[in-house]
Amino acid sequence: MGRLINEGPKDGVISPNILDALSSDKDELRDRARREVDTAGVDALLVTVRSHAARRLRSRRIGIGVTVFLASVAVYSVVSGHASDLTSYISLVNVLVGSFALSQTYRNAAKELAKYDDVRGVGPLTDALDYNDDDVTAAVEPTLVELLPRLKASDHDLLEEAHRRALTRRMLAYKNPKLSAAILKGYEQVADEAAVKAIREVAAGEHKAGADPAIRKLAAEILPGAEAAAVRLTQYGTLLRPADASALGDRLVRPAAAGVVATDADRLVRAAEAPVGEEAKG
Repeated sequence: MGRLINEGPKDGVISPNILDALSSDKDELRDRARREVDTAGVDALLVTVRSHAARRLRSRRIGIGVTVFLASVAVYSVVSGHASDLTSYISLVNVLVGSFALSQTYRNAAKELAKYDDVRGVGPLTDALDYNDDDVTAAVEPTLVELLPRLKASDHDLLEEAHRRALTRRMLAYKNPKLSAAILKGYEQVADEAAVKAIREVAAGEHKAGADPAIRKLAAEILPGAEAAAVRLTQYGTLLRPADASALGDRLVRPAAAGVVATDADRLVRAAEAPVGEEAKG
């Protein structure tokens, strides 16, 4: 970790050396890393957290596939009378499971991003929240509670389908009532069809969230706005479909490439900025 000075962001990503140094037990190293991160700013943190999340997702998918294969081989070994090989397979599975653990680099990056009052962080912070790391969750949840209710209809592209699924799970589980309420308020502007279904269920008293009268009432109040938001999102996706559907199939033209930070200037010039439809309530 000695190389910290002049390690500016490369390709927009903050160096792991700098991020790791944020949790160093040496005051001088932590201070130098803090200055580097502050200089890099929120845009670099957004790119960094997104980059780490994308790599973890790829690794997780590969690891799950390998784990399933090893489990199948282990079962075959038992059935075929080669149970002595089982210990080796279990050891390999344990190594793979350990590789899914959240790195200190990613923890530090997510916690730093959570310090910024910027709605562009909602998606990356949701990624961080979904890893169920207590330390990261404690840093990320209060920021999401503040940011989610501030989402507007034009912010629909800040959340991908996976983000909405993760937020919906949190909302229904109701482990943090403030976060569940914030998710509902955000969904009034950026819900998709799956989120609307969950909101209806909560309004009807289902799930842990629906057991709270205040949350049931809030779900019922925001439901019309969420339904309108889901319609706008569908219309927007339809507008972005390629003209030659036979050539490109069912793929959509994405509003922004993964890992690219949309600055305010980018958002001003992006075609079809807001979904078509009735203006959402502010």
